[in-house]
Amino acid sequence: MFSTFKSAVVLALVAVACIEACGVDQSLAARCLTDAHPTKYQLSKAVARIRTSVTYCTAWLWGSEGHLITNNHCVPNESVAKETRIELGSECSTCNDFFNDIKGACIGTLVVDSTTFVFTDYDLDMTLLKLNVSPDVNLTQYGYLQSRATNVTLDDQIYILGHPGGKPKHIAFLGDDGKHARITNSSTPAGCGEKDTLGYNVDSESGSSGSPVLSPDDDKVVALHNCGGCELVVQEPVAQGCSGR
Repeated sequence: MFSTFKSAVVLALVAVACIEACGVDQSLAARCLTDAHPTKYQLSKAVARIRTSVTYCTAWLWGSEGHLITNNHCVPNESVAKETRIELGSECSTCNDFFNDIKGACIGTLVVDSTTFVFTDYDLDMTLLKLNVSPDVNLTQYGYLQSRATNVTLDDQIYILGHPGGKPKHIAFLGDDGKHARITNSSTPAGCGEKDTLGYNVDSESGSSGSPVLSPDDDKVVALHNCGGCELVVQEPVAQGCSGR
């Protein structure tokens, strides 16, 4: 998995990702964690499944004013932003629901079918959007995520909230060894061309692009998931800008 360090006026994030579930997929449907990991589940409410005319991606509410962060390769320009549909609460009602692993299933609330394009950075693979919500839409029930002001370091634990493969919401926090996923490389070339990226050992798929990567220490966002592959995680996995292209 890979990730580039992103810093902008609006946020300071690191980008990360893997487009494959490596070995056995350890990610779990969000509903499976309501009791065992209530904080992770609560924060996952701020995560959206987004749909453009060509792909599914993940995005997340950043701050309390209706801003949304995703990847540049998901929403690269204003014309795509205008047609981007945002679903919140896209999860199945039970942990063992058959549809947890079905693309596009368990449709949530369509909060908007258009967004305002605020800012993007191709090199960092990050886009900031503003939701065009009507007065009758209440976003407070979903909460929002905050980004950490300091960088993660080698061996720090992480977890990902997202919609792998466009499926209902999943949470990934374990590696194939059954231990908590962690940062495995703090600066490494990515498989998508970036030269200075983070690496970690957690499962994702195309559709996970734009997912927030959080630290269980303070439950703040430390990275933005975007691209990678299992062949890159043999020793020191990393994530960065291509998944979902």
